[in-house]
Amino acid sequence: MLALAACVPLLVALVGTAARVNARVTALLALVSGCLIAALLFPQPLAPLWSSFLGMLPTLAEVLCIILGGLMLSRILDAAGAPAHIAKWCEHASSHRSSAALLVVLGIESFCESVTGFGVGVTIAVPILRHLGFSALSSATMAMLGLVVTVWGGLSPGTIVAAELAGLDVTQLGIDTAWTVWPSAVVAGLAVVWIAHPSARPGHLHLVEGAFTGLILAFGILLANMTVGTPLAGAIGSLITVVALLIRFRLGGDRTPKPPAALVRSAVPYAILIGGLLPLNVAFRLAQITGPLHLLASPALWLLLVSAISVAWFAFPRSEVRAVVARTLHAWRPVAFLTTGYMVLGWLLTASGMSETIADAAARLDVGAVALVPVFGAVGGFLTGSNTGANAMFAGAVAHLGTVLGLSPSGIVGATSQAGAIGSAASPARIALAAGLSTEERAERDALMRALLPRMIIFNLLTIVSIAGIVLLGALWR
Repeated sequence: MLALAACVPLLVALVGTAARVNARVTALLALVSGCLIAALLFPQPLAPLWSSFLGMLPTLAEVLCIILGGLMLSRILDAAGAPAHIAKWCEHASSHRSSAALLVVLGIESFCESVTGFGVGVTIAVPILRHLGFSALSSATMAMLGLVVTVWGGLSPGTIVAAELAGLDVTQLGIDTAWTVWPSAVVAGLAVVWIAHPSARPGHLHLVEGAFTGLILAFGILLANMTVGTPLAGAIGSLITVVALLIRFRLGGDRTPKPPAALVRSAVPYAILIGGLLPLNVAFRLAQITGPLHLLASPALWLLLVSAISVAWFAFPRSEVRAVVARTLHAWRPVAFLTTGYMVLGWLLTASGMSETIADAAARLDVGAVALVPVFGAVGGFLTGSNTGANAMFAGAVAHLGTVLGLSPSGIVGATSQAGAIGSAASPARIALAAGLSTEERAERDALMRALLPRMIIFNLLTIVSIAGIVLLGALWR
């Protein structure tokens, strides 16, 4: 009975989303129900509970600043015309449409999503794909597939949240998560190639190129996690993928177009961001620096700093700066509310013992419970529309489940995090974003959303089953 009671806040979130209740209202109802159940059935001493809450606040503040900085930078680059410059360059990068689509989706979109996060990569990819001549449905679908890097979106606030709630090392969690990204990346690469050939089956070489691109992305992310740390892993892995594809294009006879001056100018903020974060993260990791000093290498600080530099770099007038700030805050407030709500709920589930109760009940299935772990993550991602929200809901429970079953808590949480990222790609908010960018007509947009949902569900099922297989094999071989 206690396990069922502990599941009530999660069920409230699920039912509210299914009933299309306002997302903020749903998050608030889930949090309120969690507080009531914790107070009535899982009482804890007030002093340690308050101390735990205060200990969570710095992480919450860092995550909210990362979100703000990512959204701010994306709005600034959009106002500077960066997506249009990228589209013109991609149009001449390869003579094969499927190859160009791979460059956009698993290269450029993945990089932009890794740096700014929260679906911003989709806003860049859809216009480029439409400019390349793909239909509204094909463009929206391929752009959604590029969200396989959502775990590292916005420089990894979701991983920071999961590590905090589960008591894990951020870097090790990033490495363990990277081991589970390859099924999603390979399936996405194959799907992009297939969609890019709507009138005929793609040849074997094109399919090999799609699978190979996915593997390169996954390998690049894993390598970056191991060498420079988690926050920059998605961005560096995406850049490795772009370079690998351009080399492949050159070997195939395509001439890599020279980046125009406008594109180079638009890329300067990205260069500053990576040029600042990369050496600091490597140095801090080698020197094992922790504590308050780690904020100097935090994505939160650098995203906000680069946003301020970008305003001066593009010489925006004051009126444009005010407009950009207003648009950023308008977009940030609902995301910040949801992130705060679900992160506090995740903390409450962990601190009150509800997560342990859920995990202990699931552990009765023994190894069979491990196969359900990716499902938890996917459901959380679908409900909250973000990897951060999914991790906030389930990281504590899943880590405890791993401990009970004698498995690596970091490995189990990593698999859940990747599944949460995939689940968020099928969330109503992400689908509405892709459909709205693909067409401005309301009737066509509604039809597009109805067509997108089953496609993303199929993608979710394929990748989640693959992730579950990886986790289950690891559990059987322990």
